[in-house]
Amino acid sequence: MISAFPHQFLVDLTLMGKEVNLPTYLRELIRQRDIADFEKFEEFLTQELSNAPLQSQQTVDYFLFLANQGLQYYFYRTDHEGFGHSLEILKHRLVSLRNVQQAHVNTKGWQQYLELAETAFLRTLRHISIEAYEAKIDELDWSLFDKTLIAYVSRLIGYVYLNEEEEEQCGKSRLWLQKSIHESDFEHNLANHLFMAGYYLKHANADNVARLNKIVNHLRAGMDKLSEAGLGIYFSSSVFELETLILNKQFAHFDDNLTRLEFCQQQIREVESAFNKQKNLPAYSQTVILNAIARLYEQLYHMTNDDLEQASFAKYAQRYIDRAIELAEQTHDQVNLMLLRLEKGEIAVSTQSQLTEKETKEVVQFFKKSASYPLYIRAINNYIKLLQRNDTANKTYDLLTDVFKLGSKRMEQGGFYLICCGLRLANDVFLEETEKPGVSWMIHLLDSFFERLKKVIDSMDEYIPRVGKSLIETFRSEFIRFEPVSHFNIKTYFIYQLYEIKMMRIGAMLYGDQHSLTLANKLIAELDNPNNPLHFIHADWEEFKKVPNTVRNNTLNKCISISKGDLPLAAEHLDFSYRNLRSYITFKEVNRLGFFLDLQQTDNKQLEQGIRYMFYDLYKRGTIFEVVFDMPKFLVKYAKKGFYSQDLERELNIKGTTAKKYIKIMMEIKLIRQDKTTGRKHYYRLIRENIMNRLGKDLNTLIEPQQEY
Repeated sequence: MISAFPHQFLVDLTLMGKEVNLPTYLRELIRQRDIADFEKFEEFLTQELSNAPLQSQQTVDYFLFLANQGLQYYFYRTDHEGFGHSLEILKHRLVSLRNVQQAHVNTKGWQQYLELAETAFLRTLRHISIEAYEAKIDELDWSLFDKTLIAYVSRLIGYVYLNEEEEEQCGKSRLWLQKSIHESDFEHNLANHLFMAGYYLKHANADNVARLNKIVNHLRAGMDKLSEAGLGIYFSSSVFELETLILNKQFAHFDDNLTRLEFCQQQIREVESAFNKQKNLPAYSQTVILNAIARLYEQLYHMTNDDLEQASFAKYAQRYIDRAIELAEQTHDQVNLMLLRLEKGEIAVSTQSQLTEKETKEVVQFFKKSASYPLYIRAINNYIKLLQRNDTANKTYDLLTDVFKLGSKRMEQGGFYLICCGLRLANDVFLEETEKPGVSWMIHLLDSFFERLKKVIDSMDEYIPRVGKSLIETFRSEFIRFEPVSHFNIKTYFIYQLYEIKMMRIGAMLYGDQHSLTLANKLIAELDNPNNPLHFIHADWEEFKKVPNTVRNNTLNKCISISKGDLPLAAEHLDFSYRNLRSYITFKEVNRLGFFLDLQQTDNKQLEQGIRYMFYDLYKRGTIFEVVFDMPKFLVKYAKKGFYSQDLERELNIKGTTAKKYIKIMMEIKLIRQDKTTGRKHYYRLIRENIMNRLGKDLNTLIEPQQEY
C-alpha cells in the first residue's frame, strides 16, 4: 500500500487554489491538509462534476482538473461503479465543451485520453487481456496530446504495467513512469516518484534499495524549493511512508542471522518513536505507515522460533493493523477499510492469530462484488490458507468451485482470468494433499472438478482472441502442473491424458502451427471413435467390465494404488462393485500393497500375524483369493465364538458359493476346522495351535513392499 494519489491530489489542489476561486469544500480540504471524510468527498465529486459551470477558460480549466482528479481517484481505488459514473459524466460534458467559445479545449486529446483510461481501468480489473490493452496503446495518436496530457497518459500506462503479475510486463512500468516524470515539474511529480518507488519495492534487491533511498533523498531535498509552504506536509509524509516500506524490504534481505532479530527490533523501535513524534500526518498516510509497521512485526514473527516472542510480535502486528482499520473507519474510507481488513486477514493467517471464517467471508464477498478480479483472488487465497491452517482443507473445494462458476459466468468480461487463477489455487491445494499420508478428501472430488476444466477447454476455441496468448500460456502451465494430481482419481487420470492432447491442439492454434494442429485433430478424432480400443481414455464407462481386457488389470492396480489399498474406495472410483473389483486383483498387486507386512489391523496382533503367515504360504504356492485383504480381520473378530458361512457372506459381501470355496481352501491349509453342524448350517473355528506354530516357525518371512511401477 502506498498513498500516491491522495498526496498528489492535495498538492495539485493547493496549487490550483492559487489560480482559481475554489468551492468552500475544496478550500476546507486545503486548510485541513487531509481528506477527513471520504464519503463527503465522493458526494462532492458527484455533484460538482455534474453541475460545475463551463462559462470561461478559468471554469473550464477547473472542471477538467476536477474531472481528471475524480477519474484518477476511482481508478486507483479500482472502484468500478464510481469510475464508470465519472467517465460517463466527463464524456457527456466534454461534448458540451465544444460549444464554449470563450475557452480553448483540446477535446480530441481529452477524448483519446478518456478512451485509454477506460481500457486501462478494465485491464486493472483484468476484464480484458494484456494484448487488448497494448493494442490500445499502439493506436494512440500522440500528436493529439499536449505536454500535460502526455504526463497523465504516461503515468496511467506506467501504473497499469506496475500492477501486472508477469515480470516482463511489470518491467515496462519503469520506462513509462520515467517518461511521466520527464514531462512534469517537481511538485507535480510526487505520485510518479511514489509509483516508481512502488516498482523498486516490488523488485527489492540491493541495487533497488539504493534507488529507493535516492528517491527519498530527492524528495527530501526538493522540500526546500516548494512554491507553497503548505505542500511540505505531503512530501514529508511520503518520505516517512517510503522509509518505513524500505525498512520492510531490508528486513527481508538482512543476512546476519545471529544479530538479525535484535537489529530489526531496534529498527522498529526507531520507526515507532519517529511515528509517535510526527504531527499533522494525514489520516490516509497514517494508515499506510501503521500497516507497514504491522507487516514489520509479521516479519519479526518469522525470525524466531520462541513461542513467547512469536506471541508478542503477533500481538503487536494485530494492534497496529487494528489502529489502521480504526482510522479508515473514522474517515469513512470503505474501500481502504476492506483492503486493510484483507491485510489483517493475511497477517493473522501468517502469524497464527485469531481470525474467524465470518470475517474472511465478508472480505471475500466485498471484493467479489467490486469486480476487481485480482483483489477477489487475493481474498480467496487468504481464505484457503485459513482453512488449511484450521485443518479444514476439504472446505476449500467450495471456494474453488465458486471461482470457476464466477469465471464461467463472466467470460465476456475477462472471466478466464478467474478460471486461470482458480486452477492455480486448486493446484496449490491439491498438490499439498498429495504429500499427506492416508486417503485425501480430494480423491472423491477430482472427477467433478475436472468436469469443470473439461468444459473450459472444450469451449476455449471461441475465446482465444479475447483471452490472449499470455493468459492461455499461463493456463497451459497450470494444466501441466495439475498432472501429478490427476493420478489420484482413476477417471481423472485417464481423461487428463485426452485433454492434454487437446491443450496441445490449442497451443498449435495459438502459434499458427498448422501441421501440429492437423496431427492433433486427427489423433483426437481417432480417440473419439467408440470402436477404437483406446476409446477407454474418455473414462465414460458405465460398467467397468466393458473396458478392454488389455487395459483392465493395469487400471485396477493403478486405482488400488491411488486408494492406498482401500478396495471399497477403489471400486467407488471405477463405478464398479467391490466384489468384482476383488476378483481382478493380481498376485503382484497383493504383494505390492504390503499385505504381508507386519501390520496390525486388529486388537490381537499375534493371531493376526500368524494368519497372515499362513496366507503367505498359500501365496507362495500360487493360490490366492480376492478377499485376502479382509480375511485376517474377519477371522480375528470371530476367533472366540466361531462363524457360519453366512457370517462370511455378510461380512465380506460375497456369494454363498464363493464363501464355501474360500472355507474349503482355509480348511485344506488347516487354518480353520469344522466344529459342528446345525441342520444345513456348518460352524467353523480357527485352529489356534496351527496359527501360533506358524507364527513361531519363522519371523523373517515377510516380504517388503515392492516399488511403485
